[in-house]
Amino acid sequence: MRRIMMIPGKCSFYDRFIENNSFFFCEIIINFVILNSKNYNISDMKLKNSLIIIISLFLVSALTSVGYAQEIKIGDELTIEKPAGIDYQHIYFPRKNFIIKQGGIADLKTVKNVVVVVTDIKYGSNNESIITIKRKDGRRFFFALRHVKANFEGAVEAGELRV
Repeated sequence: MRRIMMIPGKCSFYDRFIENNSFFFCEIIINFVILNSKNYNISDMKLKNSLIIIISLFLVSALTSVGYAQEIKIGDELTIEKPAGIDYQHIYFPRKNFIIKQGGIADLKTVKNVVVVVTDIKYGSNNESIITIKRKDGRRFFFALRHVKANFEGAVEAGELRV
């Protein structure tokens, strides 16, 4: 069997993670796996490369999932952005006919870029945060509603609310 010498600087997978400073945990693991075994067979190399890929994917997914976890408190200020589609999917505004019945103007342009304050937080099924928001300036949404409920995680992920 032919033995292959692996040099850490020549591995493209290794170089990709060195360039990005945010993945220093992956760099430590790669250094440990590569530098502790100087000579090894091709089958061992495939095994170790697959081990490196699996460990780094696990760490990358763990690091990115921590970034999405945001805490919200009562009194936090958020901004309502424009919806991704026609209507808001995660901010629960009533249908237009109910807004008109209450004497309001059902125009979604009036709530775009509005600063709101969180007044209540409840946790629903699947550990989703249902927040109640009101306008910071004290006016009403659509000139009819004082409070509106929203799914916090869904709204932030969809771009409807900005922290």
